[in-house]
Amino acid sequence: MKNRFFLLVAIVSIQALALQAQDQTFSQFYTQPQFLNPALTGSMNSNFRVAANYRDQWRGLLEKPYQTYATSLDLRWNLGLRGKAHQDAVAVGMYFYTDRVPSLDFVAT
Repeated sequence: MKNRFFLLVAIVSIQALALQAQDQTFSQFYTQPQFLNPALTGSMNSNFRVAANYRDQWRGLLEKPYQTYATSLDLRWNLGLRGKAHQDAVAVGMYFYTDRVPSLDFVAT
């Protein structure tokens, strides 16, 4: 049992070395609530929400600037009786983004 635990810790540690992450930075981050917290999916007073963000950075310094695109969609189905102020609901959402720096040959999706 001790050997299996050690093996599991070793595998997770080795895989963590290959992970890369980059935070997205938008001026209007509040338009993408799923980016802020995935639990905000469906937290709206309508049946669906679509949002899109675009960021273009360092256009004056780089020949091909740093670009970030993000799109989100979430749907909400009310389960309770209509007309009630507080209803139970089920929601599903999707979030897509891409970061591109063509001059550095960097793409994160």
